[in-house]
Amino acid sequence: MVENINEKEAAGILSSAYAMVYVPFYEREACEVIEAMKAEVPLIVSDIEIFKEYCAGAALYVEPEKINDIAEKMMLLFKDEDKRKELIENGRIQIKKFSHKENTTLLFNEIGRRILYVGNDQVPEIWEAPRPLFDFQIAKKLYNNKAEIKLNV
Repeated sequence: MVENINEKEAAGILSSAYAMVYVPFYEREACEVIEAMKAEVPLIVSDIEIFKEYCAGAALYVEPEKINDIAEKMMLLFKDEDKRKELIENGRIQIKKFSHKENTTLLFNEIGRRILYVGNDQVPEIWEAPRPLFDFQIAKKLYNNKAEIKLNV
């Protein structure tokens, strides 16, 4: 993890990446994939709905628990420069859909059963029950897209 860098330095680091592999097991915000598309970095992402919506044809999709699938997609990008260029071009097209000055997002996430505390021989594991979550965000870009105000609830 890179710490204590400004936004311009972070964009420079991201744009020098050969690809971005982002494979969470459950739905998350898509800020990272949008930034990668802005930086013209091809994507390998989890095969979940939010990434399909944001990335469309700008990413290769994998199931996060299938390590061989992830490795195969990484090798595909490494060996097939035409595929890599296609993903970058699709990202250029896709990112235009997200360059609005104002946007509102409402997401419903169902966080599944997950382990809360790992047990041992004397203490059993404790599991957290599934629960629904709503994420609401309002964003407005200011100063020719140089600043942005976000409200998350």
